[in-house]
This record gives sequence, structure tokens and C-alpha cells, in this order.
Amino acid sequence: MLKPVGAMCNLRCAYCYYLPVAEGYDAPAQRMGHDTLESILAGYLPGAPDEVTISWQGGEPTLAGLGFYERMIDLVERHRRPTQRVNHAFQTNGTRLDDRWAAFFAKHRFLIGVSLDGLTADHDHYRTDTQGRPTADRVLAGIDTLRRHRVEHNVLVVLNDRNVRKPREVWARLMNLGIDWVQFIPAVEWVRPHDAASIDAPEAWRLADFSPTGQAYGRFLVDVFDRWFAHHRTKVSVRLFDAVLSAMVHGRATECTFAESCAGQVTLEHDGSVYACDHFVEPAWRLGKVGDDGVAVTVGGRSLELDTSDPEPLDDRWMQRLDADRFHRFGDRKGDLADACRRCEYLRLCHGGCPKHRPARGEIIAPSALCDGYRAFFDHAVPRLEWLAGYLRRGVAPPPKAPRELDPVAQRRARSQAARFRPRRKRR
Repeated sequence: MLKPVGAMCNLRCAYCYYLPVAEGYDAPAQRMGHDTLESILAGYLPGAPDEVTISWQGGEPTLAGLGFYERMIDLVERHRRPTQRVNHAFQTNGTRLDDRWAAFFAKHRFLIGVSLDGLTADHDHYRTDTQGRPTADRVLAGIDTLRRHRVEHNVLVVLNDRNVRKPREVWARLMNLGIDWVQFIPAVEWVRPHDAASIDAPEAWRLADFSPTGQAYGRFLVDVFDRWFAHHRTKVSVRLFDAVLSAMVHGRATECTFAESCAGQVTLEHDGSVYACDHFVEPAWRLGKVGDDGVAVTVGGRSLELDTSDPEPLDDRWMQRLDADRFHRFGDRKGDLADACRRCEYLRLCHGGCPKHRPARGEIIAPSALCDGYRAFFDHAVPRLEWLAGYLRRGVAPPPKAPRELDPVAQRRARSQAARFRPRRKRR
């Protein structure tokens, strides 16, 4: 994951988890330099698999400018192996998309993720620009531009305390827009009360006011799943449902939230700093920096600074210098589970969820804030997901209609009828 402008953004979303990152920068955020970009690609691509995906995020990554990405394409061609395929995923708030951007994305087959929080009123409540103005109409115009240029795109819905209460309306809006790939990301952030006796106690931490509760998140997933399964499962991909199906079929989830470890990727900031995850861009989890070994040379035992007015030397060995021990510690900390998680029958599917969703951002061993929601969803959806997985394991398309016994409405009716006609015990 590359953050070419760091946390710099033209929006000021009230629930943004990345704004505090900018406070830790040594200097104000700016565009990633071409020397840093080339060093990243030169150090990564030659040893990477035959097919790789680079995820471009922010802040708002379009602020790097179209010329930055045109140069990036040339650098990828310079450093990739002849048989290597490089895919690009690009997450944007959608407000700056125009015909030039869309034509570029179409030409180079970018997958574009656009943030849209369902209904216009809910989107505009939290997602305003730096002047406090609403942005939904600009986002919808951006989606229309992508569609006109036939750019593959999806929608990311940040679930908060408002839209999480409206699963039917949110789903209907997405389907009316013709979206066929959706991801729901809960805005889970933690607040510690000033009067808390001990920050090491789970109860000392509470969710931010904009965060959905676990129960509300579960109700949202259950309602959306029923509609997806009944009407859209052959046409629409929902990232969370796909991740659970992958875990059932292949033994590994396609989403890091449900993965067994947090060691799936690295995040690079605009200045070349490397972190284990974009949710933990903080000194404790800094793994290294691109160019750190390319700033000085040693002559006769003395370190001499290079002339920085000239292009920096290419640093194609930055990956070999990363703090591997710290990276493994970060990945393994996900396995520090509460006893309730270790006893849970659904541990194989969620692996405790994202550490960020645990109190104090995973510093306290306790269940995820979304645990109740996950359990409600799995209780409700696992029988039908297992039915789908059975066909997928055999490489066979599931039939359009599921068995009646998997219908939750039919199940409730059957239980009600069974209770109604159950013979009563005779009183003695």
C-alpha cells in the first residue's frame, strides 16, 4: 500500500482515522518524490510474485497529480519482470474525478474504490470538504464519470452510528446505482475517558460517538445478507461475505480483518517510511525507511552527506533492511486472544477480528468491539454460506434457489409450529 501524499486530503471527514497521522510527520505532508517512488518499485517488483497489486490510498491520492501516476507507469515498466503483471487499486473520495483521470484509469485498467456512505444525508453529515460543504453530489458525479469511461469500480461504505441503522435503505441505494462490488468498513475508534482509573482495563475505553455498536453492526450485516442472498448473490460481490466464503473453501480469508495474522502487506508513507499497517502508522510499528542508507556515504571512516540537490541514489535494497522482528511481532499480536475468543466456535472464521477494534487499539487483550455483531451474523448466515461453499469446493455453480430448510423465515415458522403442536405434559 502506497500513500503518495500521506494524510493530505481535500475532505475533513469527522470519523477519519488518518488525520492524527499528520501530527507525527517531521514535515508537512507533500507528494512522494520520484526518487522515492522509483526506489520503492525497484526494491519491490524484481522479487515479487508474478502477479502483484499496488494499492494507492491517502489521504486523497489524486492530490499527487495525474503526472505522478503517468511517471509511475513508466517506472513500473522499467522495473517489473517481463512476465510480471502489476495491478493497481486506487481508493478515492471521488470528488476530484474528471474525464482525464477516468481515461487514464481505463487505459491502465485501474480498479477504483469510491467512498460513498449510502444515503446522501448520511454521507454529507460526516463527509464534508475542508470548507464544511457537502460532497455526496460530487462523489456521484465522479462515479458517473468512471461509468462513462467503463472504469472498473466499487463502493466503500463507512458504517457509522447513522447509516448502520438503515441497512435496507443503504442496500437499495447501492443497487439502484448499479454497484456490483461493495465493502462495508465500520468506523471503530476508541476514546479513553479522562477520569478512567486505569487505561489497562477494557472498561476504561469507549467507542467514539460516531462508531457503530457491535449489536447494530450485526443487525446491519444480517439484513444486508438476507437481501444479497435472496436477490443479488450471483451478481454482486460483498467483500465480507467473500472473505468468509474464502475461509470456508480455501482455509484463508481474502480480507485482513478475518485473516489469521496481520502480516499480509506493508504501508509506505509519502516520505518513504514503512509501516506494518496503515491503521498503525506510529513510531512503535515503523519498520524502516526507503533511502535511509542512500543519504550518506563513508570515505576513510568518515560519513559524508551527499549533495541533495542531485537526484538521490536509487535504493533498491530497502526491503532487506526492514525490521523483520518488529514486523513479525506486529503480525503475531493478532493471536493474543481473549479466553472468550479462544472458546468461540467461529474463531476459525474471524480470528478475533482486527486488533484495532479491540480496546486501546489492540493493546488490551479483550474481544473486538464488533464481537456481538460477528456472532449474530455468523449464527444467521453460516448455514447458507456453508451451502454455497459446498458447491464452490467442487467448482460447481450453486443453484439459483436454496433448499427451503435454509430459508430463515421457513425455519422460524417451523420452530413456531413445532412449539405450537408440542404435546403438553400432564399434570400429576
